[in-house]
Amino acid sequence: LPAMPATGFPYQSGRQFVVGGVTPNQPYQSYVDNIDQFGQTVTNTVDANDIVVLRTGVVVPEAYGGQRRTKRSTFMTQEEVEEANDHLHKSVDEYRRKARQSDFLSYDPVKSRLPYVHVLDVTHMTHSHPLAHAGAKGHRDLSKVPNLYDHWNHMLYTNMRDIAKAELARKSSEHLR
Repeated sequence: LPAMPATGFPYQSGRQFVVGGVTPNQPYQSYVDNIDQFGQTVTNTVDANDIVVLRTGVVVPEAYGGQRRTKRSTFMTQEEVEEANDHLHKSVDEYRRKARQSDFLSYDPVKSRLPYVHVLDVTHMTHSHPLAHAGAKGHRDLSKVPNLYDHWNHMLYTNMRDIAKAELARKSSEHLR
């Protein structure tokens, strides 16, 4: 990689791709507080041309390190994770409403002065994985799903490509006006 110049932090182009995800290995209220804090940080420090993606939470099997370094009593239950994800979606919807961001194709960073926030919903994808099978209390057992994080990274990459295509479509429609 070429050496980065000392000026122009963080990058010469002035754009960043910010990905945030909060682990469910904490109490519910801490999770909600962290999501709210991330939202405040985005509002106060991230440039309108930056791209922000928030990942939903999911209870990850111990095989993936999902329950390491934490006392079991501090983990959220599946129901709490679902509530926390609902909070994340509602927070992003409220942010978009306040920033006048109805959809990505009509979004104008100059008017909004805030970045468009995307939600990467790994919860649904993870639980609908073909190797996940029915577990206790109607929840999916993910312990036999190989390379779970690889699936999430592939989903993030695909999401990044879709964002780039949507940006190109938005910019080309602006030139036609």
